[in-house]
Amino acid sequence: MSHPARLDVIAGPMFAGKTREFIGRIHAMLEQGHMVRVVKPRIDNRYALYEVVSHDGMRFPAQVVDLDASPFPTDCDVIAIDEAQFLSTKGVEKVLAALDSGISILVAGLDLDCWGRPFAAMTAYGAVAKNVKTLKGRCAVCGKPSTRSFRLIESTETVLVGGPEAYEPRCLDCFEEGHRRHRERPEDHVSLD
Repeated sequence: MSHPARLDVIAGPMFAGKTREFIGRIHAMLEQGHMVRVVKPRIDNRYALYEVVSHDGMRFPAQVVDLDASPFPTDCDVIAIDEAQFLSTKGVEKVLAALDSGISILVAGLDLDCWGRPFAAMTAYGAVAKNVKTLKGRCAVCGKPSTRSFRLIESTETVLVGGPEAYEPRCLDCFEEGHRRHRERPEDHVSLD
């Protein structure tokens, strides 16, 4: 029995368990008999280029795509995209076209950049999603639920791929306090296009 195509989103800050949840859902879909293609942007080469890897070491093989989502697979029931916030406008258009063609989509990614601004790609996915699950981590400063990714490295780049050496999870209060103490937030948003 076929089901209508749907888009599901797993969002939240760094170190909230998004990739772990993502890999768990992929395993569940495979067990249900779905043909799933897993992709990730080439820019995310922190742990492995051809695998989706959680910060705690959970792994799943993946195809890499450019920021415009090329080459984009369509020979499947489900396309699962990790670090989906990195895709450009053209990449998001390919994702939504696949959804329109009847392929279900699962995306996981950061909802906000390191200055607390929404990633355009994640906003686009959320607008048409059947379900959005927003995860929280644990604030590295006070231990409360984290909703932000605080950059520890000085940089004005919006996209700076990194792990625990570059970012830590923070609650809103500790995130804002960190920005007041260390740096001003850039006013201009850098586009990936």
